[in-house]
Amino acid sequence: MGGLASRIQLGRWAFLRGRDTRYKEAIAAVFRFIDGHVKRALQELQSQQSVHEESTAKEPPESYILLEAMAKETQDPMDLRYQLLHVFFPAHDSTAIAVSDIVFHLARSPIQWNRLRSEILAATSTKPLTFELLKSIKYLRYVFNESLRLHPLPDMVRRTCHKDTMLPLGGGADGQAPILVKRGTSMNLNIYALHRDRLAWGDDAEIFRPERWDKARPGWEYLPFSGGPRICPAQQRVFTEAAYILVQFARRFSRIESRDQEPWTEHLRMTVENKNGVKVGLSLVDPASS
Repeated sequence: MGGLASRIQLGRWAFLRGRDTRYKEAIAAVFRFIDGHVKRALQELQSQQSVHEESTAKEPPESYILLEAMAKETQDPMDLRYQLLHVFFPAHDSTAIAVSDIVFHLARSPIQWNRLRSEILAATSTKPLTFELLKSIKYLRYVFNESLRLHPLPDMVRRTCHKDTMLPLGGGADGQAPILVKRGTSMNLNIYALHRDRLAWGDDAEIFRPERWDKARPGWEYLPFSGGPRICPAQQRVFTEAAYILVQFARRFSRIESRDQEPWTEHLRMTVENKNGVKVGLSLVDPASS
């Protein structure tokens, strides 16, 4: 992943990495793994089609398998390979990194941890955990949003212009005039800078403060999962998984304390994560108090 991230950053200068045999070997290993499953899916599809030609009776499928469903739409093995890569790459470590970043801040913010834990326990003590219940815990959503504001998983969005386009803003000395973007131009959106813009988030934009979401109603100033027609389809899954983990934390642990004085330090792979990891101490809930 580090090699791929480096190539994305270098763009047309990726040749500076030289032969890069480790990167190429890693890519080949991934392709071999995926291509093996693609081959199996195509063979099974052909076998099923032969059986269906001999029998008109159709039995309902036992389960839904993504690759098999995709193979019914296209039998191009290269297309299937890259479709699978697009499914799994955006979700690579996303939930784990999101939860780690949240725990990093909560371990340094006992007041916010106590508020989060109190609201979680109040909301879940007598009800089963459901997607709707997780969404209803406002402060849980505030904490999730605030962590992704400070540490968006992709800190850059890159696009290449496929035809000459006139954007309504971005030109002139004040950025308010139209600007021409010519075909072939590479455009980069710095989400990290966008999420820390003081004009949008106030003078405390660098500070972890979930309470700001009581009033914050951002539009295009907040893009942790990009936006528009190419918004990340995994955003609800990442929130649901992260919320579930944090609820279990609140139920099992009464305190989270930092065991690391190092600041959050960016490390870029396919996503952005804390180079130093997250080192915390956890205090189990006293059974007598529960």
